Amino acid sequence: MLKSAGVRLAVVIWALAGAPDAGARTARPEGLADCGAPSASAQAQIAACTGLLSSTALGGLERALAHLFRGLAWARIGANNHALGDLDEAIRLMPDHAPAFLGRGDLKYSQRDFEGALADYDQALKLDPRSVDAFNNRGNAWNEMGDKDRALADYTAAIGLNPGYAVAFRNRGMVWHGRGDQDRAITNFDEAIRLDPEFANAYNDRGAAWQAKGDVDKALANYGEAIQLNPAHVLAFRNRALLWRAMGKLDNAVADLDEAIRLEPGHAETFNERGLTWAGKGDIDRTLADFEAAIRLSPDLIPALRNRASVWMVKRDPDRALADLNRVIQLAPTDAAAFSGRGISWSMKGDGDKALADLNEALRLDPNNHGAYYHRASNWLQRGERSRALEDVERAIQLNPRFADAFRARAYLLHERGELDQALADNGQAIQLNPQDLLAYQQRALVWSDKGDGERALADLGQAARLGLTPVQLRLARGRVWRALGDSDQAIADYSEALRLDKSEAHAFLYRGALRLMQGKPSEALADLAEAARLKPTDEYILLWRYLAQARTGRREQARAELARLADALPGKVWPAAVLNLYLGRLQASALAEAVERSDPADSRRRRCEADFYLGQLRLLDGQPREATDLFSRLGGSCSPGLIEAQAAKVELARLSP
Repeated sequence: MLKSAGVRLAVVIWALAGAPDAGARTARPEGLADCGAPSASAQAQIAACTGLLSSTALGGLERALAHLFRGLAWARIGANNHALGDLDEAIRLMPDHAPAFLGRGDLKYSQRDFEGALADYDQALKLDPRSVDAFNNRGNAWNEMGDKDRALADYTAAIGLNPGYAVAFRNRGMVWHGRGDQDRAITNFDEAIRLDPEFANAYNDRGAAWQAKGDVDKALANYGEAIQLNPAHVLAFRNRALLWRAMGKLDNAVADLDEAIRLEPGHAETFNERGLTWAGKGDIDRTLADFEAAIRLSPDLIPALRNRASVWMVKRDPDRALADLNRVIQLAPTDAAAFSGRGISWSMKGDGDKALADLNEALRLDPNNHGAYYHRASNWLQRGERSRALEDVERAIQLNPRFADAFRARAYLLHERGELDQALADNGQAIQLNPQDLLAYQQRALVWSDKGDGERALADLGQAARLGLTPVQLRLARGRVWRALGDSDQAIADYSEALRLDKSEAHAFLYRGALRLMQGKPSEALADLAEAARLKPTDEYILLWRYLAQARTGRREQARAELARLADALPGKVWPAAVLNLYLGRLQASALAEAVERSDPADSRRRRCEADFYLGQLRLLDGQPREATDLFSRLGGSCSPGLIEAQAAKVELARLSP
């Protein structure tokens, strides 16, 4: 902090005013006392000094002092241009007066003209090498310019000249705090408080140092003392609020931020912090309101723009999120977090290419952005590049070993690869890091079912339901568990319940239809699969199963014609488009095998399973049961038990067995 020159200047200047100079009167002019009275209001000083300066009889020294005092008064009310004009004139009239340079240096510092401030402090020290204020304030300028060594040297010089100078101890402590040396910082804050027991800023700063050391009790005590000494100490309220939030005491944090906003309603950053606190409490509307208040006060406040974009994403409004993030990138073209957020927004809009470009840029700007790796993994997964997805999610875990979502994502990928024990371990780690992660419980349930442990699977689904898994999603997951355990009737019951709750759930129709087809009920199966295709006409797996149901009911040519019409309208995917083309006679079985071999190693297991199953079904339809049996027999080594194709292959093998 700057040590205000006002009071100290008064002492120096009154001494000068009483001293004769060339051509000066020995008597002090009438009105100079009011002009320079440090306890007077700024307006009263300005009026008195202006009246004094209107006198033509005013001597050179007195005129210089009047300009100096009026300049300092202008500065007190923020009239910086007037202040600078008066201080320039005081220096012109009194070029050897160190306090005038000190005052102008302080004004330039307040305008963030640190180089100009340094020049004036240098001149003040040249004229008065023992000016403790000039050393202290020059230290502040060096600190703002990033030269911490020179700042420390100047604070130490000020302390050497005046060991009772509490402000310099506090300022030196702030440099050590910024450098991460909290012990030295606390030593300096201790001395500042010993010298001035009512120094509220020093208590606040000592609280920050104790917080950095992890001693929350001492941090809270110091913030509390700062507030007791100065009930309007906005920064102490904000610091204590952020500590409360870090401790999970969100109500306390909101209360302190409420008070900080009451004291300083125009401080945008405080609204932003309260918005983050409301987000922690799950109050999305208040969260948004505070971010918007912050942006109204400071339209280019980057953290608030980024945070509001996050709210828009939660509200499933990617267009508004993109608008905020575009503005952040315009203001800060190297903001990696903004590129990462924009990548997520593009993903929400279904533009995977733009999403990937932004996530790549985020990682170029910040190679340690674990969130960008996680979201890029999702992008790779959507593209079917599972090896790249696994690489990115493992990098995210390496960068942040407490990233629960990344463990859950890796569990999903490992489950797909058949690495069930490692998938269980990763889901368990995700749950340990975030016991409220219902998706991790849901995923782990599916792994347990693939291992044949229905009891644990259903227990995990129960916990997921208690955490908020919707009844429809619960029934879909239970259906998947029963399928893996081989209980088609229980699975059909759960899918039927899901459809009672939500008749738009296409995958419930798909799996119930597939199970009914396995049970030898092709007409019922076809009804389900036709409805699934109506709901999701671009889902290739639904189209394949509907083809099989149609063919089983004697409508194979019609099935082929409808499949061709729908397939031609689908986006050009490699898989399972290759299977569709096989069914349409556009691809040979050997080419299908090549497509499997060329696939991502992390995805080849599933593709081999699906290729054998659907080719086996085609062989059955073509009247080649032996070839079909060979293909279905191979599925055991490549199929996850939870895949519908694996369950159907077992049924077909049982039916084909003599």
